[in-house]
Amino acid sequence: MDYGLADLTLLEYDSGKLGIRGGRDKIPFGLYNETRDVAFTHPTILLPQGIYFDRSRSLLLSADGGSVYAEQRTEYGDFAFKFNVGMPSNDLREIRRVVLATQDAKGEFETKPAIATQLTYELNGGEYIFAVSYMDLEFDYFPATGEELRKSSTHIQPLMFSAQYNGEKFTLTGEYQYRWNNFGNFAPAGRFVTESWYIEGSYRILPQLQATVRYDTLSIDRDDRKGDGAVALGFPRNVAFAQDWVFGLRWDITPSWMLRGDYTLVHGTAWLPQADNPNVNQDTQDWDLYGLELSFKF
Repeated sequence: MDYGLADLTLLEYDSGKLGIRGGRDKIPFGLYNETRDVAFTHPTILLPQGIYFDRSRSLLLSADGGSVYAEQRTEYGDFAFKFNVGMPSNDLREIRRVVLATQDAKGEFETKPAIATQLTYELNGGEYIFAVSYMDLEFDYFPATGEELRKSSTHIQPLMFSAQYNGEKFTLTGEYQYRWNNFGNFAPAGRFVTESWYIEGSYRILPQLQATVRYDTLSIDRDDRKGDGAVALGFPRNVAFAQDWVFGLRWDITPSWMLRGDYTLVHGTAWLPQADNPNVNQDTQDWDLYGLELSFKF
């Protein structure tokens, strides 16, 4: 189950409200994480993979715990604040492959309670949207008996800035993520910073027809954008970066049915799921991704 929660409004008044939630709650992060699986809420089939990793979906989607939220409407715009504390999923197959860089590890990962917080500001009923999001994730690796790998903790702290303009026919979106990483015993330098961002424009050619273009870039280590460190460790250079162009077309056939197609031109393999592509030395540096989706909502 992706989410299931109870919501209690503690205080509600003309210009805002205050409430709490408990259960398996969606993690507030960026503009799309809470609705990443709702196809009608974003313009392309895949979200920008430099930020919304589908390979790490289970870790980033929701957590078991509680949250506090507040909303305040003012003459200068609308503010919303969320603060979540919870235990993320232990389904870390992809994280295991990326962090340990091996398929032979016999030990187990265990997540720790994580926090996520977000402040959002909207102007003119959502014509302009700005958000700041922060997460603090930590999980430990416990090696199996006789295993050469040592016990280690991994600490990930992403900070993201988001902005969006929604016009009558044109939408412009951009997000920037700065992520501190500490892979403990599993990274030669221990600590490094990952940087990613994208800019996306969507134009409504007709009320039911929308075209989207996006540029997305990811550097696993912002101090080693060319992947020299990966080569030194015996990996191909392209595992350290990814830049892609996405061209998408969306057709809202009816209010309930939607058809869309995407073409993605990718340089680098930094966001390619390694659990499904375990031999990184066989990956092609420049590759294409085609997508076709038919969605129904009720």
